[in-house]
This record gives sequence, C-alpha cells and structure tokens, in this order.
Amino acid sequence: MNIYPGNEKENGHFTKTIKELKSKNKIKGKTVFVADKGLNTQENVYEALRNGHGYIYSQTVKGAKEELKILIESDLGFEPIYNDYGEEKYKIKEYTDDVIIEIDKKKYNVTQKYVITWSKKYAEKTAYERKKLITKAKSFIKNPAKYKKDQLGAAAKYLKRVAIDKTGKEVKDPTKLVLNTANIDKDSRMDGFYLIVTSEIHMDKLDIFKKYHDLNDIEETFKVTKTFLKVRPVYLQREERIKAHLLVAYKALIILRLLENKILKEKYSYSQIINGLREYQCAQIKPNLYFFFSYNEVIEKLGEISKSNVKLETKNISEIRKLFKY
Repeated sequence: MNIYPGNEKENGHFTKTIKELKSKNKIKGKTVFVADKGLNTQENVYEALRNGHGYIYSQTVKGAKEELKILIESDLGFEPIYNDYGEEKYKIKEYTDDVIIEIDKKKYNVTQKYVITWSKKYAEKTAYERKKLITKAKSFIKNPAKYKKDQLGAAAKYLKRVAIDKTGKEVKDPTKLVLNTANIDKDSRMDGFYLIVTSEIHMDKLDIFKKYHDLNDIEETFKVTKTFLKVRPVYLQREERIKAHLLVAYKALIILRLLENKILKEKYSYSQIINGLREYQCAQIKPNLYFFFSYNEVIEKLGEISKSNVKLETKNISEIRKLFKY
C-alpha cells in the first residue's frame, strides 16, 4: 500500500513502489509487471527493462498507429479458442516487432510481442457503449445548451462543425454541428479487439493472455474495498489517519477473502457474504436478552462450520460473545 497526493499521477510512483516492496520483503530476481494501459508509459517500460524486469501491459486499440491497426484487423494468424461446448470464446494471434522509445531525448530500441484477441461478446459491448455516446452527441446537436463542454466527455469526438450553403455544399466557415461519421466508422472497425504488449517475447500467447486477465481478480478486490468497505472517498487530511483508515479497510478485506476462499470454499460471492452478515441482526427485548430476527443461508453455513447455534431465537450477551469468538 502506498499513498501520495491526489493531484499526482500514479505513473511516477509505480517503479518507486515496486522497488520499496521488493527491498522490504527481500524479493530478488526478475519481476514481470502486469498492469492496464494506465501504466503503459515509455518511462515504465524503460525502467522495467533497465532493471532486468519485464512487463505485460494492455494498449489502446483505437489510438494505435495505422500500420498496427491494419495488422489488428487482418484475419491472418488468428487461432480460435473454444469452450467446453465447442463454441468459439475468442480468437487470438501474436506478432513480434521492434519499437523505439524516447527517454530524456535518448532513443532506445525495444523488442515487444503483441498479443491481439477478438471476441463477439466484447464487440457487442464496445458497440453498445459507442451507441450511447452517439446518442449523447445527437442530443447535443439538437440542444447544445443542454450540456456544458466538459460534460460531453468521449462523445465529443463524434461531433464536428461544418458550414453548409443553400446548395447543400460545405463552405469554409464552420457553423453547423453534425455527427463525425468518419470517427464513428473508424472506431467501429476496432470493435471486439483487445491488445496486450509484453517484453516476454518467448512466453506463449495464451499464457500472456491469462496472466493479463488475472488482473480481473485484483480489480474485483478494488471494487469490494470501494463499494462495500468504503475505502474511498477518504474524508481525512493527516497522513497517519489516512493510513489507519486504509489499514482497517484492508484488514476487513483479508477477513472477507478468508471467509470467501478458505472457510466457505468459494460457495458464496463476497457480496452474498457481506449482505448475509449484515442481515444477521438482533434487537434487545429485555436486559441481557436479545432476539435474532434475521437468518440466511450464509449464516447457516457459518454456524454449521463453527458448530455454533445461529438459529432465530433469543440469546444473552455471553452467547453472543461466543458467536464473535468464532
């Protein structure tokens, strides 16, 4: 865990954090960094290779150079990957190329492997997301006063200004706002494609793909800490209090993951466990006597594992403390 000012990008702290982590835990040897495109910078690539490490990063497809887009779109080299029912899950291909990165006005030659995948499911997702942006762009054309400029977001690239005379021809003075169909068509060509770049040119493309998508588990963990454990936003100023806040959240996360993976053997999701625990409530009906009025499958399973009586009935303080002990 590392904290830094909110107005600073994480890129500059990435390599520093890794060095501190390895030093503190006496980790030696090569480390392969796996991250999304937010950390795919020339500086991070250079630092990894300079220190004898490697990387597996995603890279934007829509922002790729035209020659790379041609390779991505080509059907040549794709290998279909099927599920247990013989249905195509996705298709995958790879190629290796030399690229030049520039650091402090010095140029370095780097050999990278590109792993390209395409799936129907992802194509449908990206097409749906673009459709929403086009709808927003059309709404802006119809009523520009409805949005402030900074509210358009990604929809702005689907707009352009033109001027049309009485004959219907475009003229030099751009006054009319219209859809930028060229950008829409350009983006639609990339629907369903995903691009991963790596220094590990001898690693199998399927292993690279799997290692990168292991990030989903980490992303899910961030979702748990933000949504359920309220780690963000942080309403604190002093560094020691921020760290204390994060420490409590991460301890809660560890307990949750132990419950999910070790105790309940992945039978229930983290959301089922959290909601199940929160639903198990009681009300005081007289001094030292509480009535439990909520009960669910997660609580029942935890009671079975710990040999505890968790049924809906009255309990005194000592019996409740016994439950907390488990």
